[in-house]
Amino acid sequence: MTKQAIIDKFEKLSNPKKVEVLFDALDYMQQYNGRSIRTCICLAMGYKMDIDDDGNEVWEKRKK
Repeated sequence: MTKQAIIDKFEKLSNPKKVEVLFDALDYMQQYNGRSIRTCICLAMGYKMDIDDDGNEVWEKRKK
């Protein structure tokens, strides 16, 4: 997911949810240092990453 796509999705969140997402992102980063900031924020916002048939990253909202 691009930086701009993350910003667009993040801006739609309420302020309390933004704080929750950032704390969750820090938790993801602390669990495994090899993750990028972008990946951690996407995971914290409830997205999962898959690889498509062409080898590209595809981010989708996780189903609860």
